[in-house]
Amino acid sequence: MLDEVPGVRLARRRPVVRRFRPRVYQVASVLLLIAAVQAVIVLAVDGAEEPLWLWLAAPAALGGGGIALAYKSIPFEHVTFSE
Repeated sequence: MLDEVPGVRLARRRPVVRRFRPRVYQVASVLLLIAAVQAVIVLAVDGAEEPLWLWLAAPAALGGGGIALAYKSIPFEHVTFSE
């Protein structure tokens, strides 16, 4: 039935389901990466002695979240190369 409609091709993949649009993931990613840099700056400039786990955990968690959201904004399943 779909073979009769000109310009329609059958796709051999399932559609990618995301909760939000890619732009939302990109904006959230940039905000988290900025927050990771700010966390390092605040910890470095602050005169108080912070524990080592705070130096390691806070920027790593924020940076990891930012990278994960940036990766989620790329629609890998929809990228195809023509033969």
